[in-house]
Amino acid sequence: MPLTHAVHWLLSGNDAAVWDTFERYARYYLGGLDALGSEAEARRIYHYETPLRARIKYAANMALPAEATEQIVATAMRRSGRSMRELAEEWFVSASDIRAMHQAGMTIAMHGSSHRSLQSLGAEGIREEIEHSSQYLTKLIGQSPTWFACPFGGTGASPQAIKAMQAAMQEVGVVASVSTEKRLITEDCDPLSLPRLDAIDLPPRRAELLVA
Repeated sequence: MPLTHAVHWLLSGNDAAVWDTFERYARYYLGGLDALGSEAEARRIYHYETPLRARIKYAANMALPAEATEQIVATAMRRSGRSMRELAEEWFVSASDIRAMHQAGMTIAMHGSSHRSLQSLGAEGIREEIEHSSQYLTKLIGQSPTWFACPFGGTGASPQAIKAMQAAMQEVGVVASVSTEKRLITEDCDPLSLPRLDAIDLPPRRAELLVA
C-alpha cells in the first residue's frame, strides 16, 4: 500500500478532523504548524481540491517527512481496526487481475512503484522508480509498457525533475505520458505530457470540459 493511497483512505473521513490530527502532530513533534507547508503552494498544486483538502494532501505528500505521514496514517488505521494489508487487498488489483486485463485487450501502463513525488525522489530515484515499474510489468504481462502516468501528474516538480523523468521514460521505451491537466488532446500536445479527462470529468457530470 503506497503511502499516498493510504492518505486517500484517511481523506475518506471528516476533513476538519483529519486536518486537526495533522496540526496536533506538527505542534507536538515538529515544532509548529510551519512543518505543514505553505497554504499558497498547497492550493497551487492541488487547485482542483477544496482549500482544506489541498492543505491535507500537500502536507501529507510533500511538506512532511514520509515517516511523519506514516505515523499519522498508521495511528488512524489502528484506531479504526484496519490494516494496510487489508486495505490493499480491498482496493488494488492482483497480479492475476493485471494479466487477465492485459489478455482481454486493455493497455497496462506504469504509475510508479512508490507513488512518491518527483521532487522527493531526485534524478536517480526517478530513474530507478520507472525502471523498476517497467521491469515488473514486462515480467508480469510479457510486454514492455509504453505509457506512464506520473504520480501527482508532475505538478510542482522542477524543470530538472521533469527532464529526468522524461529521459528515464525514453530509456525504457515509454512513448506517451499523461499529466493532470484537464482538457482535450490537440495536435500541438507533447506526447510525454498529455492532458487527460478522468471518468468523473466526462458527461453528464462535467460536459463543459469537452467544449473546444
